[in-house]
Amino acid sequence: MFNWFTRFFSSRRSGPQRPEGFQPATLLDESFIFNSILAEAAHGHFSSDYRLPNMQRGLIRQIQTSIIQGVCPTHRSPISESSLYVVVKENTPVGFSWVVETDKRGEKELYLLAVSADHRVQGIGRTLVSETIARFPPKTKFIARLYQPSQVMWNMLIKMGFKRVASTAKSTKTLSYVSG
Repeated sequence: MFNWFTRFFSSRRSGPQRPEGFQPATLLDESFIFNSILAEAAHGHFSSDYRLPNMQRGLIRQIQTSIIQGVCPTHRSPISESSLYVVVKENTPVGFSWVVETDKRGEKELYLLAVSADHRVQGIGRTLVSETIARFPPKTKFIARLYQPSQVMWNMLIKMGFKRVASTAKSTKTLSYVSG
């Protein structure tokens, strides 16, 4: 189905041995991030809009500009600060987190986060959240909007200190956290 995408990214898969653990995403990770987003959208964890071809082209652009330039065009702004991180095991990404700046000064959104199905329940999600938050100054406010099927993520974030925030959104629940 995504042969054009696989061909486009296949030349970027091989590369030097990478260190294990949490690290900023590189262009070697964009295929993993893209495919993870599509898989989680298919299960209701992310917007189903990501399954539309036009949205996928925009998503690829967002992933690339986030990795290369640290900015990302969003529905809120033509340019928002953006950071992508991955956890690497055996030279392969197994999870990612994506943080974007919101329209409120100093506030960040834990925009997307996913862990490969075969690497879940190993603390990788918790590592992604805690290490991502640690990359920002103390007292940074983070929000996370979760779709209903994301109950495991919801429970993890609550255990990590996130608090529920009132929201008018019908399809998502919102949590908030201020870093120490």
